[in-house]
Amino acid sequence: MKYFKKLRENIVGGIPDSAMIFKRIIIIILLLFSMVFLGTTGYMILENWKFTDALYMTVITLSTVGYKEIYELSEPGKWFTITLIAGGISVLAVVLGMFTSLILEGDLRNYLRRRKMFKNIKKLKDHIIICGLSDLGKEIMRNLSEKGHKFIVIENSEEKIQNALNSGIDFLYIKGDARESLVLEEAAIQKAATLITCLGEDSFNLFVVITARELNPSLNILAEAIDEKVKNKLKRAGSDYVISPTRIGASRMASVATNSTVVSFLDIMTSGGDREMQLNAIKIEKESNVISKTLGEIQIPKNTGLIVISVKKHEAGNYIYNPSSKTVLNPGDEILVLGGVGNIKKLKEFIK
Repeated sequence: MKYFKKLRENIVGGIPDSAMIFKRIIIIILLLFSMVFLGTTGYMILENWKFTDALYMTVITLSTVGYKEIYELSEPGKWFTITLIAGGISVLAVVLGMFTSLILEGDLRNYLRRRKMFKNIKKLKDHIIICGLSDLGKEIMRNLSEKGHKFIVIENSEEKIQNALNSGIDFLYIKGDARESLVLEEAAIQKAATLITCLGEDSFNLFVVITARELNPSLNILAEAIDEKVKNKLKRAGSDYVISPTRIGASRMASVATNSTVVSFLDIMTSGGDREMQLNAIKIEKESNVISKTLGEIQIPKNTGLIVISVKKHEAGNYIYNPSSKTVLNPGDEILVLGGVGNIKKLKEFIK
């Protein structure tokens, strides 16, 4: 029960919103049920009517449809009917007010939207989990969204979630603490391909890495390191890659200062709108039709328009840079190629 309670709280956006919606709906149902129950019981006692007659009389009285009573009412029955009508009108006014409030305030709409999002989360497979909507997390999310990758965000701050939604990116999210096992399980971590943790604090990222690795031993984990000294700890905890934004930023600025022409060229290649180029690693699966064939036989540049940068051999684990046309492709090998998004899609179809 605790799991489902926690699940509901995270998916619908926290305890206050969900609790208020459920409370209002339950109150509406209880009010309507109470009036029908009291009316039916009253007629059965005062008029000695059978259940179906008493229920019918209660319904037509509360609904004020104006039908004639099925039996002649006694004096106490008439006073009871007057009271039932007055009470029914009052209850109906309260019910309509609460229901209108749910619609106008958007609570019900938001709840239904989040329920739909929860269903979409359950369908996720081989997706990317982003832990934290820091400046780095938002940039990662924007980048993945532009490239059409499947991802889900875990963030504990409602304000950060709303700001990200206001930026125009529609994304799946869970409001919760990424360090908690239940929250990671809600993000379908067992079916995820990659987890990126960028919570802005090394201790938080370390905890996420430990928890995530325990839940999914085969998960590809990328962790942000604020302090260079923590990189080894994150590696030992189970992170496959540790990224230091400060170090990367410093390296890039130094490159611009000493070799601006090369950096400018790379910028144009990798962020040129329709001309955008990507470096992408394409894995050769066991059922691929290029198994045991050479690069010369399949002619990737000619058939897809891509440039083959290197081939990572699965068994040896080494890279063959600028591979020759005689390089043979085996199951598990990865081809590192450079080209447009459309060309990369073409290669994926070509080697199936």
